[in-house]
Amino acid sequence: MSVITGISEYFLRTSRGGAGGARNIAEIVTGGRMIEDTGLIADPAVGTHLPQDLRLGLHTCYGTVDVEVQNYSFLQLALRTAGALSAFDVEGGNALEGQLHHDCKVDSMAIDAVAGQKLRASMAWKGLYSEVDEDGGTNSGIVSGNDCLMWYEGAHSGLPQNTEHGTIELLRCNISISHNVDWVPVIDSGLTPVRRAKYLVEKAQNIRVNFVFLQQEDVNMAADTIAALGDVTLTFTGVDNTVKLTLTGLMPATHERPMQPYELIEHTAAYVAKDWNVESS
Repeated sequence: MSVITGISEYFLRTSRGGAGGARNIAEIVTGGRMIEDTGLIADPAVGTHLPQDLRLGLHTCYGTVDVEVQNYSFLQLALRTAGALSAFDVEGGNALEGQLHHDCKVDSMAIDAVAGQKLRASMAWKGLYSEVDEDGGTNSGIVSGNDCLMWYEGAHSGLPQNTEHGTIELLRCNISISHNVDWVPVIDSGLTPVRRAKYLVEKAQNIRVNFVFLQQEDVNMAADTIAALGDVTLTFTGVDNTVKLTLTGLMPATHERPMQPYELIEHTAAYVAKDWNVESS
């Protein structure tokens, strides 16, 4: 009997728009999971407390991965072009077994920039179908050797002002992007595998941004009109890579200030953005 630890695990993906291509892009992975689902359906029937049958339903595959951000290519997976996401493949497992998830799209992505920490991101994806990774053992232990981006390599522009302090100081920023991706099955016995969906469809894009400031921003939440912020950018310039995040059309949703003795007071402001972009500048 063999025992597996994370030392022998691996996670690879194709480039943005690279579904069906070579899965050769490694990340610095700190957590996550890959899931394959049979969509099992229990058929109830009157006259018995047992299911009349158990039938295989819609096959789906999905997962999450947490990474330390090294460059913009991972974040680009969550960008839409002409309203559509690019598809990609993922491959993961260990020295004994692995799985491939094909034609995946990003369901959601969270990007975390925190003072004193590395730049991190978490992605949730959905794929059209899975298959056994026959080359799993040969990929075991592959890890990216590129440096991750750090908080002290970051700069920002476009944040709101405070009349007393001027530009307010940023402690943390969390960007949450949701695409509400869903599977679309069709009546077609010619699909391979036959129980998979034929399409993945993107629905509404939602972007929520949580800022944590040292000073409170000057926004009257009860005002009859509130102007949207201009472009807000976060730029991380590393040794080998630069990542520029741009948020557009930001409108305030909530403000929060804690009441706690002796502790540093951190002001939280939640915004909703119309759109976003990421590039290497």
